[in-house]
Amino acid sequence: MDPSNNVHYFCYIKSGIVIAPGDTTQYGVYDLTYSPSGTMLSAVRLDLDSEWHLNSVVIDPATNKLYASGEINLGLVSAGTSIDTFYAAAFDASRHLLWQYFCGHGDDDAVDDIVMDTSKHLYFSGAAQPYVGLTTFSFHGDSVSAPFDDLAIIMKTDTNGNVDWITHYDCHTAVNVFSSITLLPNNKVACVGTYAGTVTAGRIITPPSEGSDAYLVIVDSAGDLQVIQQIRGDWDDEGVAITADRAGNIYIGGQVGDSIWGTPPPMPAYHSVGGNTDFFIMKYGVDCSCSGGPISSFTDTGSHTIGVTYTGTTTGLDSVVWNFADGSSATGITATHTYTLAGTYRVCATVYTNCGNDIYCTNITIICVSAPGEYINTTQSV
Repeated sequence: MDPSNNVHYFCYIKSGIVIAPGDTTQYGVYDLTYSPSGTMLSAVRLDLDSEWHLNSVVIDPATNKLYASGEINLGLVSAGTSIDTFYAAAFDASRHLLWQYFCGHGDDDAVDDIVMDTSKHLYFSGAAQPYVGLTTFSFHGDSVSAPFDDLAIIMKTDTNGNVDWITHYDCHTAVNVFSSITLLPNNKVACVGTYAGTVTAGRIITPPSEGSDAYLVIVDSAGDLQVIQQIRGDWDDEGVAITADRAGNIYIGGQVGDSIWGTPPPMPAYHSVGGNTDFFIMKYGVDCSCSGGPISSFTDTGSHTIGVTYTGTTTGLDSVVWNFADGSSATGITATHTYTLAGTYRVCATVYTNCGNDIYCTNITIICVSAPGEYINTTQSV
């Protein structure tokens, strides 16, 4: 929907279709705009090659610019392998192409979904498969690599397609992808995907008897991991779609082979009613007495020995856990820590309450300025 509550329907239309009096289509992707009452207001063909399809779109509510991710199927190549090329693109309010950037090596890199936050940053979900040597995801001059079979990725860019960061979750099998992404309160994003085997971040493991499982990941606007949650089932389950409401409740849809129960089991397991495949919708949320989840924040002082003070949500506070990024941790509203080496450390505070948990991180740089033992601490908030 756009700022006027008009509905935009993006679809691929063949040539020669009369969609309005005097308006006959050409091959390509169209933006069909409807009023809230269902009256078609306009039909605009996107300034895009007719072979390029859209997977997902988001409209800037201030400018009506369109940002999209999509792909082209290049057909069958050697050994009967189907190769797709994925891209992200931007269009102005008249749907003329502003920019288009491609992902890596054809079918080896993909962007599947896109959202925009209130600060006009774009977030993409996707994946990378092995190509040559390391598994690498690349986009517009930036890339990440890891010596694993598949990478599920989350990428943040500005509205010109320049990459802020790419974070990846590595798996030792050929099944690992983030299929969908949604915006949460406080500019966090959540992704749902599918994996089999072991995802190294958080060490979530699908037992061999379960085939593949769905999983949920939440990161903040700096790419710091908030939550990684395995969604257990008993055979070949997939996380396909995700959305959220303003309170931060998350809704996940996907495929279930036979049964699904999540981890830990929040409710009785769902069991198939028969057939090869069922579909499920699952809600992750906060207690009904909660208006929303907590927000973590802190201040820091000191030189090479720093002091940190928690300043976030205290309602229903259970605990605050500190991670100082050098292998040390602490608990409590306040904490101190002495660094032994100069460097930049990403210090994080995780708060746990009866309405959920939250994490806040910032870079603290410890610099040796003259003699050993003399340090200066500066903080850069992200």
